Amino acid sequence: MCGDNVVNAVAMYQDCRNLTGSPVCGDSVAYAASMYRNCVNLTGSPVCGANVTNAFYMFYDCSNLTGDVYVNSTKKMDASYMFYNCRNLTGNVYVSVHDASRMFHNCVNLTGDVHISANYADYMFNNCVNLAGNVYIYSTNLSRMSRMLNNCVNLSKKVHINHLVPMETSNYIYNCLVNNFTGIPFAPENIYNDL
Repeated sequence: MCGDNVVNAVAMYQDCRNLTGSPVCGDSVAYAASMYRNCVNLTGSPVCGANVTNAFYMFYDCSNLTGDVYVNSTKKMDASYMFYNCRNLTGNVYVSVHDASRMFHNCVNLTGDVHISANYADYMFNNCVNLAGNVYIYSTNLSRMSRMLNNCVNLSKKVHINHLVPMETSNYIYNCLVNNFTGIPFAPENIYNDL
């Protein structure tokens, strides 16, 4: 939707409630905070460029976005609150960002598997009550995951950790999962170091 040479798209379409179609953020965009915030009539799967560093609130309250989510930044992306309250997102999640705090808060129709690489994931899937798949963690430096899966009551409760995750990080993830720091408890036998 924005031109090929746009670098700063902060709040570019914010509150454009009649904007329709699938949201696209090109590879030239670095700053996309609140870019499509409150664009309630956007539909389809969101596309986010690989060079975005600032994407917080980017699709906040875009309640008609649907489909799988792919966010793979080559930069140190702040994606906090990025899909907050996107109630119709469905399917699988593939995320590689720096800060994923509250990224999918209240995305109540997410249902599939979750693939995560992030340093911060506090409340990442808070209130995603229909999330039912497995969780796959690829983060080599995950250091915050407080209440990451809070109120994800239908989750399969199986977590797979990439074998390349350093031992210190892997131990941190394991302890958070079995000690209910993530919002739901995981049995040790359901945590696999097998990716």
